[in-house]
Amino acid sequence: MDLLNELLNQSLKTTGKNYTQSKDNIYQCFKAFSNYSLNDDITLDVSMYFFPFCSTVEKNEDSFWFVKYKNDNIYD
Repeated sequence: MDLLNELLNQSLKTTGKNYTQSKDNIYQCFKAFSNYSLNDDITLDVSMYFFPFCSTVEKNEDSFWFVKYKNDNIYD
């Protein structure tokens, strides 16, 4: 998750913020993406991946929804 935090900090032009753990941090990430999405279509597309609004299955709770699919095994 450190890499994801680094990428989110770079994307959202912040430093040292933890966006990946706890509901409050994820909400802060959502707010930041919402601000940038108003003027940038690419940011809007990325934010829709992180925060799917039309999915009844995938929800961000204590971590991002896609973390449950993370698999560190390397496949050849």
